[in-house]
Amino acid sequence: MTSQTGSVTVWGTGEEARDLIHVDDLVRFVELCLERQREPYRMLHASSGRAIRIKDIVASVVAASGRDLRIEHDPAGPTIKTSFALTSPGAEAIGWQPRWRSRTASAARFEWWRQAHGAGRP
Repeated sequence: MTSQTGSVTVWGTGEEARDLIHVDDLVRFVELCLERQREPYRMLHASSGRAIRIKDIVASVVAASGRDLRIEHDPAGPTIKTSFALTSPGAEAIGWQPRWRSRTASAARFEWWRQAHGAGRP
């Protein structure tokens, strides 16, 4: 961690969980659908199949940033108190599975930003 300190405020308790995928996984999903889907108009969806708590996502981003940030929660802020995760049997049938996980995705995006812009260095 660096000497830069501060805080980031997260609305809600952070216990809410979402099924998220990385944009690279989504692009690969669309490409595979275009190449391999044989049934016209069959609905497919892409998902990781696991719910990630918002507080864990924020902690992953803060860690990847290399900054010493305190995470604060604002339970009065807008939030949707639900958790969900989906399965993707149709996506798996065309050979798709997510490759990215939240921690590796956060670190990779920060590294991309640093290389592309020379900014955000701790």
